[in-house]
Amino acid sequence: MIDGNIEKQLKQLEVFSDQEFNAAFKEVWTDLIRFAKPNQENPVGIVTGGAPGSGKSSFIMEAKEKFNKNIIIVNGDEFRIYHPRFNEIASLAKGDFPTYTGSFSGKMVEKVISEAIKQRYNIIVEGTFRTADTPIKTLQNLKAAGYKTIAKVKAVNADVAWQSTIDRFNDMKSMGLEPRAVNKLVFDKTVNGLAENTYKVATSGVVDQVEVWNRQIKLFDSRLGNIQNLQNIIQKELGVLKQVSKLMDKGFYK
Repeated sequence: MIDGNIEKQLKQLEVFSDQEFNAAFKEVWTDLIRFAKPNQENPVGIVTGGAPGSGKSSFIMEAKEKFNKNIIIVNGDEFRIYHPRFNEIASLAKGDFPTYTGSFSGKMVEKVISEAIKQRYNIIVEGTFRTADTPIKTLQNLKAAGYKTIAKVKAVNADVAWQSTIDRFNDMKSMGLEPRAVNKLVFDKTVNGLAENTYKVATSGVVDQVEVWNRQIKLFDSRLGNIQNLQNIIQKELGVLKQVSKLMDKGFYK
């Protein structure tokens, strides 16, 4: 729990001006387009989903290899350090710094996506699918601009994914990096809504292809599989169906 006085300081530190944001965007944009090329004839837009700790970074690595780095990677977590007062925020908030850099990173994500679409770069946007609205909005914008749209979702057992967030936190701490804590309530909401939100995205009419993977294999491809099986496939992998089955056995569901 953060002390009241520190909370007040953090609220002041998280505020940023348009001038500060624009300066940060120039720096972010320069870093992002180092290997990417604009004006793609057939641009591709990829949106990813999955709980924290599920291993979505594999989608990023795969895209970089497939496109020979000719793709812009949009990861809001990586934009936090560009906040003009990030060091002060991280020092005071410790692992809870995402709370006080969220508005900045969110605005940066929107700006980067908008600019990438305008200049027709290939793009991959890392998300969680905690809600369906955000990925659908992104895919709508990509589709309207003539992009091929793809959604890639990582479905991993919830307990395994949660443990991965803890391991990542401890690893970053041991390396002297600023560790990022994951809010358990947000994590649970993402897990509980992933199957339904993926289905909403898949049936939105703005995505050309939907893939679901665990850490080893592809579990679903909308070009080959029945979309009606999508939610069960994800819930089974997350362990949700197993939990419901246990509750039914104990008489919680009648």
